[in-house]
Amino acid sequence: LVSAMGVLTGLGVTALGIHFWMTGTPNPTILLMGSFMIFASAKHYHAAPVSVMQDTLHKRREIFRRGSAQVRGTAVCGERSLGDAIARMDARSYNLLYILDDDMRLLGTLGEGEIMDYALSRGSGEKLREIAKLRRSV
Repeated sequence: LVSAMGVLTGLGVTALGIHFWMTGTPNPTILLMGSFMIFASAKHYHAAPVSVMQDTLHKRREIFRRGSAQVRGTAVCGERSLGDAIARMDARSYNLLYILDDDMRLLGTLGEGEIMDYALSRGSGEKLREIAKLRRSV
């Protein structure tokens, strides 16, 4: 979301620079700034999954080195997407997701490794309710 907002802001600043250029008051600084905003936001968008995977690998090393890790549990409605759940994860802790239905009954539990596996194989748009159904049928 932040990356998309950065790209949109960069496009707006670039459009403003083009407008200034066409009205006879060229300002290359505005064009440069808009281009940089678009480039940086797009780069951040593509680098975010790599950052998440690096955090996961770091936590794995820490668990094996220390023998334990702090766990953060988060209850999430089954109607939410996997991407929403990933956005709520804490980068410093091992994360467990408790998937709940509308009546607050537990549909399933996902560990951080499973969350990443589903995100890589099915995409972040998958509903948590569907993932819980898949896990129960296996």
